[in-house]
Amino acid sequence: MKKVKVQDLLKKTQKDLHQDLEKLQLELNKLRVEATMRKPSEDNSSAQKVKKQIARTQTAINQIVKQSPVNKEAN
Repeated sequence: MKKVKVQDLLKKTQKDLHQDLEKLQLELNKLRVEATMRKPSEDNSSAQKVKKQIARTQTAINQIVKQSPVNKEAN
């Protein structure tokens, strides 16, 4: 998995970010299943990298939502 900076993620659309997030979550689930089949002493750094990338993606989504104009209804 290639490390992507939040600045690069902010250039994507919200729909693309949600698709990336789904892919990362599927990859993390796959890594967790593989980890149960391995010895506990083996390296789990790839799962940690995916978790960090998920956090970056969620941060970008939250920043985009925060920056978007909010539709306020007039009462």
